[in-house]
Amino acid sequence: MDEITASIDRYLTALDTADRQESERKQLTTARLHENIAALKVRMRELEDIRSRLKHAPDQQVSMPLPKVGLARLTSFATHAPANVNVRQEND
Repeated sequence: MDEITASIDRYLTALDTADRQESERKQLTTARLHENIAALKVRMRELEDIRSRLKHAPDQQVSMPLPKVGLARLTSFATHAPANVNVRQEND
């Protein structure tokens, strides 16, 4: 009987631990999802701005500077960029 009681206690303790870990994991996942949604909303606003600029450009083209990146990455992109893409690096 003592073995059964001890086994039940171990099982209940394991369930409590699993419940706490699940709650923490859900909180982390929820926070990460909120961060991702916020980042997507920012990106959507950026894309809407680009769409507006394209719409109002005389030839429906705009020049887009590359964000600052390492020289190796910039050089690699410039080497493999399509012929109609002008590559230039932003200066702050």
